[in-house]
Amino acid sequence: MRMTQLAPCSNPYPFVYYPESHRSEQGEILTTTMGRGRYEAEASRPLELRDYLDVMRRRFTLIAVIAILFAALAFLFATNQSNRYESTASVLIQPIQVDRAETNLRVDQLINMFTEREVVRSTSVASVVAERVDGAPSVETLQENLSIVVVEDTQVMRISYTAGDRQLAQSIAQGFADVYLEQRDAAAVAEVNRRGGDIEGELQIARARLEDALYVQANSGEGSPLFVRSAAELGLVTAEIERLETALADLRGLSVDGGAVISPAVLPKSPVNLSSSLIVALGLVAGFIVGIPVAFVRDGFDDRIRSDVDLERYFGRPVLGSVPGFGTWLSVETEERAPTILRNPGEPPAESFRRLRSTLLALARDESVSSILVTSAVDGEGSPNVAVNLAVAFAQAGTDTLLISANFRDSRVDDLLGISAAPGLGDVLLGNTRAQDVTRFVPGVPDTLRVIPSGADLDNPADALDSPVVEKVVGGFDVPFEMLIVEAPPVTSAADALSLAQLTGGVVLCVRSWSSYLSNVDDAMNQLAQVRANVLGVMMT
Repeated sequence: MRMTQLAPCSNPYPFVYYPESHRSEQGEILTTTMGRGRYEAEASRPLELRDYLDVMRRRFTLIAVIAILFAALAFLFATNQSNRYESTASVLIQPIQVDRAETNLRVDQLINMFTEREVVRSTSVASVVAERVDGAPSVETLQENLSIVVVEDTQVMRISYTAGDRQLAQSIAQGFADVYLEQRDAAAVAEVNRRGGDIEGELQIARARLEDALYVQANSGEGSPLFVRSAAELGLVTAEIERLETALADLRGLSVDGGAVISPAVLPKSPVNLSSSLIVALGLVAGFIVGIPVAFVRDGFDDRIRSDVDLERYFGRPVLGSVPGFGTWLSVETEERAPTILRNPGEPPAESFRRLRSTLLALARDESVSSILVTSAVDGEGSPNVAVNLAVAFAQAGTDTLLISANFRDSRVDDLLGISAAPGLGDVLLGNTRAQDVTRFVPGVPDTLRVIPSGADLDNPADALDSPVVEKVVGGFDVPFEMLIVEAPPVTSAADALSLAQLTGGVVLCVRSWSSYLSNVDDAMNQLAQVRANVLGVMMT
């Protein structure tokens, strides 16, 4: 039997991965480049709500760890924070009126409460408080821990201070209220004195004018023009003196009251710290707020294949099947070296290989494929296990099957089947023996399966597999096989798989979920496309 080779045509391989941007109008392949094609197009696809939910589901552990870490830090903060006490003094601010013209103004026109608030916070007030109160901190610290609230639509200010000592909190809050009112009263008294001084100055000028008018009147004839003018001046000056004396009397009788403490600061009974449970809850919320963006960034840099949906979305490749429980069946480091389809025939992995066999049989009938290459993009994706179990599945179905181990770099077929690796294909390629002489049956497996192990090591396997000898190896059997399965090393690590892909009717690429990277699979697909390999589909392991 000869390995099936497909005849060339304008589009001979409907299942082959060709990047769209590297085809000519006639469908011919121009070039292939890793990272192009469907992979690049899908990477630029706008995210949908489903994508966001998928990311949060995949990265839930990361999000939860960050949230728990923030909650733990919040708990440490809550348990180690020192108690803080707050005391509040309420002050009613009164307008100071030193001018009768101001009596017609509204209170809000006489007092700017926001300006008064800044006065309370000012350095002039804080420095006096720092001097008066024993144990008071620096002026800057006083201003940092001071809180002033203006009650809406009133002339009331609430002056609060927070400190680690309850007595200190009360003293400082009351100190700010007292010092502010003292300075406000002092400013009012100074304004009254200034206004009084201005009136007295005006009185002195008016009395001097009065004396001048009396002197002129006394030294001029009655009825003379000078007498008449002095009499008029005397009347005006007298009225001005009366007005000024009245204003001065009112000012001296003014009771200066810039405001009063309507609610003195009291000794706080309990600290104002947030409760530990609330701090932990806030830390947990903050952890989720931070964790979700971190999860999206982490997911954005992770191009591992998670499921068959990723393969179909990015590469448009049919997923031929998947093998659940990868970690439990892949290892060959067990006493039982039998394939999983023989060791656990009723388990899900065995059923997965039987489904894969049925899928490939249907493809073989549709495309006249009688030889399959099983390989992977990189090491560790389970291609030896898939090849062995698939060959056994074909044999159990009564299909005459030949399994060839062409992986000279890391052969594991003989380990899985419990047979010796030599003599084998390597010996045949070296000309030391014939293919019929190294073909053997496997104990415990139907005799419809025969195997050619890897055999002797080759110095340059790629050159040996690229020679016409390989075709002669398979073509030398007296009885043709219905299905030929060849297991080869990874596509991206050696040229062996590319040489064999040109001689087989189809390729099954093994991809391990949450281990294989999209970039590696994309590279393997491009390399297979360059040699015009017929990629039948992907097997998820």
